[in-house]
Amino acid sequence: MSIDPKHKITFVGVKQAKMGFSFIHEGSLEECEECKLYKICMSNLEPGRIYKVMKRRNKFFPCRVHEDGVQVVEVSEPDLDVNIDTRLAFPSGIITFKSQECQNVSCQSYTKCVPLGFVTGDKCKILSVKDPVKCSLNRSLVLVKLQRFLE
Repeated sequence: MSIDPKHKITFVGVKQAKMGFSFIHEGSLEECEECKLYKICMSNLEPGRIYKVMKRRNKFFPCRVHEDGVQVVEVSEPDLDVNIDTRLAFPSGIITFKSQECQNVSCQSYTKCVPLGFVTGDKCKILSVKDPVKCSLNRSLVLVKLQRFLE
C-alpha cells in the first residue's frame, strides 16, 4: 500500500476519522506518553499545525483518551487562504510566511491575517492570488491560497 509523500500516518479518534475532518494538533496529553502507539500517533505531527484526514485505513486500536478507540488515518496539511502583503503576491511564488502584526481580533479578516496552521518563517508556495483585502490599518493586503512548502 503506497502513501502519498505529502501524507502522514497517524491515529485519530474513531468518531473523528471521517474524510475531510480537520484538526489542530496541540501535542500530546500526559496519558499518551506511556502508550505503545505514541510514536506513530504523535511524532509524525507538529504542534500548531492543521491536519486534514485524507484516507482512512481499516485498523483500530484502543485508546485511553478516545473512548471508542482510534483509527489509522493518512493526514495532510491543507492549503489555506491567508492575507499577505500585496508586494509578495505572485502566483507560484515561494515566500517566507510572516503573520500580520494585528491586535484587532474583532476584524473580519483577523483569522486570515493571523492564521492558525502557519508560523512566521514557514516557506510557502502561493497557489493562487485572490482579492484585495480592506484593512482597517490601511495595509496593502491580498488574499492568497498558500501551501506550506515541505522539503
